[in-house]
Amino acid sequence: MVQFSNQSSYIFVNEAYCINPTCSCTEVTLTFIELSDDGQLMNKLFNIRVDMSSWKVTDKTIFSKKTVADKMMKEFMDHIDEISRD
Repeated sequence: MVQFSNQSSYIFVNEAYCINPTCSCTEVTLTFIELSDDGQLMNKLFNIRVDMSSWKVTDKTIFSKKTVADKMMKEFMDHIDEISRD
């Protein structure tokens, strides 16, 4: 769960990794979903695909036009815990 500076509600982040054991990819797809006050999943906002070897966003999909997705993506990528990059 994360909370962005421009968002009053919490955002659930779902992680999806490649399930092919012979694949050598290093990407993860992160889907950001708005939560209601009682913790229920509400609106899918956007997803990003991140290459974990370079920590670069390689693809993005925006589901909610009302979301300031690019700003949220930048804030998220700027604040990834340094430990997760090791």
